[in-house]
Amino acid sequence: MSSPTLARRFPLSSSASTAAWAFLAVSAGAIAGTAALQGPLAAGVVFALLAGVAFTAAVIWRVELGVIALLFTLPLDTFGRIPGLGSVTVYQLVLIVTLGAWGLQLMARRRTIILSWADAGMGSVILAALWSYPHSLNQGGTLFAIVRLLFTWGFVLLVVSTITTEKWMRRVVWAFFVTALGAGLLAIAQQWLGVSFGAIKDYLALGGSVSFSRAGAFFTDPNQLGTFMSVAVVFALALLVHERRRRLAFVWLGVAGVTGLALIASLSRTAWVGALLGVVIVVFTSPRDRRQAVIMSAVSLGVVGALFGSPFLVERLLSAGDVSGDKSVATRYYMTQSTLSMIRDNPVWGTGLDAYPLAYPAYRLPGSSATIVELHQLPLAFPVEMGIGGIIAEVVLFGSMLAPFLRRRRNGWTVWESATFAALLGVLVQTLFQYYLYFEYLWLVLALGIVATRLARTTEEETS
Repeated sequence: MSSPTLARRFPLSSSASTAAWAFLAVSAGAIAGTAALQGPLAAGVVFALLAGVAFTAAVIWRVELGVIALLFTLPLDTFGRIPGLGSVTVYQLVLIVTLGAWGLQLMARRRTIILSWADAGMGSVILAALWSYPHSLNQGGTLFAIVRLLFTWGFVLLVVSTITTEKWMRRVVWAFFVTALGAGLLAIAQQWLGVSFGAIKDYLALGGSVSFSRAGAFFTDPNQLGTFMSVAVVFALALLVHERRRRLAFVWLGVAGVTGLALIASLSRTAWVGALLGVVIVVFTSPRDRRQAVIMSAVSLGVVGALFGSPFLVERLLSAGDVSGDKSVATRYYMTQSTLSMIRDNPVWGTGLDAYPLAYPAYRLPGSSATIVELHQLPLAFPVEMGIGGIIAEVVLFGSMLAPFLRRRRNGWTVWESATFAALLGVLVQTLFQYYLYFEYLWLVLALGIVATRLARTTEEETS
């Protein structure tokens, strides 16, 4: 009689799974045969194809491995583009394969879809996008944006439905930290050790010389690196203040140190603000018996940072409100005014999702950058791009993001709840300054937050 575990992991009895394994076997044979005909020059391509087949087989066996793989491909950003496939990235390809494998498991009834509050939010955004489509200034762009949103929704559903145990939650967080450490170390090397590999953004002075540079690791926008690092810092600190084992406490402290330095290296004022809010939430959701010590430690570190911080970093932070002296701040300020005018002129339908850049130039005010046409404030993007539908979707979306965390906690916040809630609020405050509708780390934190609250409820029910 076959093992129940093997039957669950290798569902060969279902027709869908049998067809999938047969397809993989035929594909591997075809690739090997092609290699034999082409000779050694095709070795690289053949290796990549065989690796793809092996990965597909692994994900069909255990879909959770696809989630781990997604975390490792996310930080590559545009550096992960696949040669010969245009702008398609490794992350997107891995997402498609993983969703396909999950779909096979669903068809074989080996998996179930776990619905959550996030589905109401994501569904409302897609409906709002469809609402804006008939009157969109760029219907092709709006249609493509809807497809991106559908894949983003699929990503959230995948994480929520497959990461169902404490063990897999820990594995996902460990994988996240490994990628954060890799990107963080690269950013530190870029900013302070002169490493030019990866993405670095230079800012020019009036004479044409480089005024300062911002590390991006592999992110073309250093703000995205900063947000990534802010999530990692908040997660690590949450684990640190909850940790009872000294060895792991030092590990979380080390992760917080590296990603904190990388956060500074990004020079992202947006990410600094988000990280600060996240740390405040971590402090006030820390264990009750440690809260006083955690508050004193946080205040002490803040005072030390203020006293011994680099003058350039302090000036950079203070310039966040300098409309007259900082071009980036001025652009955001004047663009906000232009956006409000656009909302007043087209309150019902909006410009169409992702059609803002076509409408904005006619509203651009003197003092803002002539080259920046993309909106930087996500909360304003909903009404300006999707009109009334966008306003409704925004209320539903942000309400659905916070709803899982509003339950009563008899035993205080769990470490996963504290980490995900703090990171989520930290990223949400950054959406006031960045258009993060498609930024995967926002949706990853949301999905893990839903998993965290579900695990907490299960634990309370088992112990009650």
